[in-house]
Amino acid sequence: MSYFFEGVVAPITTPFSADWEVSLDGLQKNLDQYRTAPLAGVLVLGSTGEAAHLSVEERVNVLKTAAEVWPEDKRLLVGVSFAALKQSLDFVEKVAPFRTDGLLVSVPSYYKSRMDARALADYFVSLAEEAPSPLMLYNIPRFSGIELSIPLVAELAQHGNIAGIKDSSGNLIYLQKILAATAGQNFQVISGSAETFGPALALGIKGGIFAVSCAVPEVVMNVLEEFERDSAEFEARQSRLFQISSTVVGKFSVPGVKYAMDLRGFCGGICRRPLMPLTAREKSEVEAVLEAD
Repeated sequence: MSYFFEGVVAPITTPFSADWEVSLDGLQKNLDQYRTAPLAGVLVLGSTGEAAHLSVEERVNVLKTAAEVWPEDKRLLVGVSFAALKQSLDFVEKVAPFRTDGLLVSVPSYYKSRMDARALADYFVSLAEEAPSPLMLYNIPRFSGIELSIPLVAELAQHGNIAGIKDSSGNLIYLQKILAATAGQNFQVISGSAETFGPALALGIKGGIFAVSCAVPEVVMNVLEEFERDSAEFEARQSRLFQISSTVVGKFSVPGVKYAMDLRGFCGGICRRPLMPLTAREKSEVEAVLEAD
């Protein structure tokens, strides 16, 4: 099969000014630094990018800025996360003029009790029919409260404009079932859990989208490189990645990622409320895990 991408994509944050306006200057600064990082690409407007806290106009401006400066030889993905199909279709139409290599589409989950396989299939297929670039399904049940069923994923994998799925469940059994159900399809299963990246590589996963790579892309790439070399250092590298990601991302979420970015010379900064900044104790935990050897 042809892979949508191989390697690691950073789901980059959205910087804000002191009065919570989107800082396009901060975004460009980060993109300039990511250009030289060992990344296969970036994702804008994902969960880590606080897309849920941005207006449509702000989302379009973020993508426009990224599309203007991001190099052509690296992937530029964009998140699509709305409650209704019409909103998603309208957004896709607005971003069609800009470069996008793929759309990472979240599960519409507000009316969970009605989001059965029929409703979800209609949503994803309708969007795929209109999308200017390939869709990737986004399975993140801890946020959406919905796990995409294996039969539904297998069905959607047959659509010509649905290229894959990012699975952020961290459930390796689920991951194996999806790999088995989509075997032979031109459909890529991508890891969204840095804590299980090592085991996912052993299952045949070729790509990952991890929030922790916003702050320490080299730590994530060390795992991939040691795996490809079949190195004795592989387990130690995965253990280090697990330690950092489980603290920075798993425990402290986007505020933790942004503080870790500040420590590493990126433009992290504040989140939009109700996401609160880290306390002094929480900051010390992030500092300690980044400094640990």
